[in-house]
Formats: sequence, C-alpha cells, structure tokens
Amino acid sequence: MASRKRHLAKTITWRILASADTFLLAWLVTGSVAAGGTISALEVLTKMFLYYGHERAWYKVKWGTGKDELKAETEESQVEQVEEPVDKKVVSNTYNGKRRKKVYGKAASGT
Repeated sequence: MASRKRHLAKTITWRILASADTFLLAWLVTGSVAAGGTISALEVLTKMFLYYGHERAWYKVKWGTGKDELKAETEESQVEQVEEPVDKKVVSNTYNGKRRKKVYGKAASGT
C-alpha cells in the first residue's frame, strides 16, 4: 500500500507538471510570458475548486465502488462452488530418484 507521503509527493509533482504545461501552452498561444504566468496561476486556483466539486459529485455516485459488485460476485461464487464428483487419478512420477504416487482430483462422493 502506498504511503501518504508518496501520495502527497505524486500530487505535488503532478501539479507542477500540469501547471508547467498550461504555462507553456498559454505562452505559445499568446506569445507573452506574463500572460502565460497569469493563466497558469489562475488555472491552479480554478482547478482546485473544480477538482473538489468533481470529487464530491463522484462521492454521491455509487457505481464502481465495488460494494454492489462484490456482493453479486460473492453470491455467484457460492452458487458455483457446488462440487461435482471427480474420479481419482493415480499418477506415478520420479522425485529425487524415488518412485512416488500422487493422487489428483477429488473422490466421488460415497467412495
């Protein structure tokens, strides 16, 4: 599991990379370093609020949280666990120079 320090470091480095990208694009489009800096600074502020609102909206959506899917998968796996009888197969092999027998499969019920 990733630590909080790692998440924080990734957040900060992503913010630096994203802001640098915005600055460069704004500078290239406008031809002005000052305009690029202003747009980049505004972008940092607006995207913080947009991200917060986006997260809050997604918090209300239950799709993809895994709770409903996990329950359905658990019920399906319980149904699939009905065992069918399987014949035992005895296979001999050599292990460290000694003959051994291995048993594969499950015994049929009642045997």
